[in-house]
Amino acid sequence: MRKGGVLRPRPSDFWTTYVEVGRVGCIEHYRTHRTVVERWADEVGKVELRKARADYVAECKERARGVGPKPVQLAVDAVGIDSDELAAACQFLRENRNGGWRVGCRDDGFYFVGSRICQPGEVIERAKSKGMDEWYVEADMFKRLDMHVGVDEWVLEKELQ
Repeated sequence: MRKGGVLRPRPSDFWTTYVEVGRVGCIEHYRTHRTVVERWADEVGKVELRKARADYVAECKERARGVGPKPVQLAVDAVGIDSDELAAACQFLRENRNGGWRVGCRDDGFYFVGSRICQPGEVIERAKSKGMDEWYVEADMFKRLDMHVGVDEWVLEKELQ
């Protein structure tokens, strides 16, 4: 018994509070000393109380484990986009004379152009608004394929057919 009188009585919601927030949480919640919380735990049955707390924490972990990562939103505009045209648009925007933008694909299918996040169709529109044409798409395709036939020779052969 403490000096000066009566001990602080155990709150009626102590069991549920202890199970949900633990000993340290009870100290903060009830704004009391550790020894007071230990005394209350002894009054209600410390072994059963700690077992209930351990079961509650295990249940919370299981629930959290089942949630998993949030679904990733994918770029919806990617369907029906010509991959050669998209690659050419990215390369066109990277060139210094066209802005020298930092351009690339993210994991979710969106593209970044500078600091802006775009759908694949927006990347192509932006490149076309800066002057990209069909010839550039074909020339970029040849560069990426690393073909030895020059673009001018290929265009001439196509016109002769």
